[in-house]
Amino acid sequence: MSTLAVVVGGLSAESSTARLATTIAKEVGADDVITIQLRDYAHELTDMALTGMPGAHLREAFEAIARADGVIVAAPVYNAAPLGVATLFLQMLDDAMLCSMPVLIAGTGGTTRHSLALDTHIRPLISYLKGLPMPTTIFVATEDWGASEQDTHMRARIKQGAAELREHMALRETRDTTPVDDLDPDSVVPFADLLSAASPKPEQ
Repeated sequence: MSTLAVVVGGLSAESSTARLATTIAKEVGADDVITIQLRDYAHELTDMALTGMPGAHLREAFEAIARADGVIVAAPVYNAAPLGVATLFLQMLDDAMLCSMPVLIAGTGGTTRHSLALDTHIRPLISYLKGLPMPTTIFVATEDWGASEQDTHMRARIKQGAAELREHMALRETRDTTPVDDLDPDSVVPFADLLSAASPKPEQ
């Protein structure tokens, strides 16, 4: 049974960002879909940034991410950057929560000039958290809604991104996703062994 967590950074429950995220989630076709509307967690995220401790409500959202097989992160773009609540949510995640997790990035904006903002801001953050950002980023500008598929290729982009996420979610079920503790002494290769492996072998 596959579980998909959908993180929506829109300012309203009926935002175009929420609409896009829902459309993508339906295309992915997971057995269980958990939607996290970040507007409901804005105060708790700010409190956690100040105190370092998540509230009970926010902790439930983090747990939903941890038990998912894949994640969609959808955020609106304002002034060439994703809305801050979306990046703050990712920054507050525990380092291990996105380890080997396939993540599809999506977003909306008023103009296609913002189309690279998600790749510039969110993609590096997901990679830093050891997540697996999908190759396709789905950005939809205001003018794309209602325009013909021939002009926007919006439906094709949604299908492509959803297919990538669905494939990686299936692969995740067969892969060891246990995070590696970089500070675990048992996982550290002695420096002498590293030097020995790198040294040229004497000719026979």
